[in-house]
Amino acid sequence: MAAVDALLLGSLVYRSGLVARVIPLMGLIGGPLLLASVAGVVLGTHDLDAGLHVIAAAPIFSWELSPGVYLMVKGFRSTPITARAVPSTRPGPGDDIRSPASCRSSRGTSCSPTATTSTPPRRSPSP
Repeated sequence: MAAVDALLLGSLVYRSGLVARVIPLMGLIGGPLLLASVAGVVLGTHDLDAGLHVIAAAPIFSWELSPGVYLMVKGFRSTPITARAVPSTRPGPGDDIRSPASCRSSRGTSCSPTATTSTPPRRSPSP
């Protein structure tokens, strides 16, 4: 099961680039080694306590340990995948989306939430 986990999760983490590239490479190299060693145990070529099996399991041990340590120390890297998780800054349905250029009235006053862009009524000339 650890070998399948190393192959699946290692390939996803390698493609995403969330951690250093050498970490998922340990899983991608160690997964097939462990699968071959377990197949050898099932076929009877060696035992679980044989040195060959221990050597084949060493990259998986490093793979299992290193992502946790790396993420506790450094955290995830910034990638386009994590950038998409940031909330959007686009205006919502109730937000005022008028641009500053269109908010200028003929007298040069700027718009406010209560101000309008129409011109004020004209007074009649005094006699």
